[in-house]
Amino acid sequence: MVIEALGDLQALEREISTSDLDVVVAISPENVTYSSGVVVWTQRSLRDRLAMVVMPSKGDTTFLVAGQEAGYVGERSWIRDVRSYVAHGASPIQALVDVLREKGLAAGRIGIELGYLSTHYHRELVEALPEAQVVPCEPLFQRVRMVKTQAEVDLLTYAAVATERALMATYATIQPGDRERTLVSRLAGNMLQTGADKTSGLYLTVGPNTGHAHPSPTDYLAQ
Repeated sequence: MVIEALGDLQALEREISTSDLDVVVAISPENVTYSSGVVVWTQRSLRDRLAMVVMPSKGDTTFLVAGQEAGYVGERSWIRDVRSYVAHGASPIQALVDVLREKGLAAGRIGIELGYLSTHYHRELVEALPEAQVVPCEPLFQRVRMVKTQAEVDLLTYAAVATERALMATYATIQPGDRERTLVSRLAGNMLQTGADKTSGLYLTVGPNTGHAHPSPTDYLAQ
């Protein structure tokens, strides 16, 4: 099953083609999802488990992921050229370098999300491609993403309504003697029931925790 990207790929392609960059590499979870149409969950939880969308100004886009993710993203992304590297093996940056060399971009001007890329990976990339210019590309993504597609608007609206429904369903069940931890678990279940793929922002506090913004749940009993 192929899922179309929610983002404006045509606008993204125009920005890349009219920029001074030879290639743009999306590497943050947000922009990888935007440009590929797929959420790579391990990318969000394991910082070294890089996923990278390599978008040349001319030529085909390549999606580079850890081997255990390749089958999933190959089925769900619009990108047909899906490559993989061995997690916990050679560095994912070496896999990126190989793709860039293959595309004739080893001496090009490479835009990559330097705000997300860790220092040691940046050093490895620069040392592997000494003739290249490695520059930040975040402004390019910001220009494209400030205008939402209708699909993005619909998804944001759905998420807001679904979250409110999950909260109200949880509030309606709270009784004296319920543990704070139990309430948070109940909220998580309701969020999944209303359509969430995974849960986050699970902050339903009672007792001492009500004075904190984002506390871990406790066994405190609701009064």
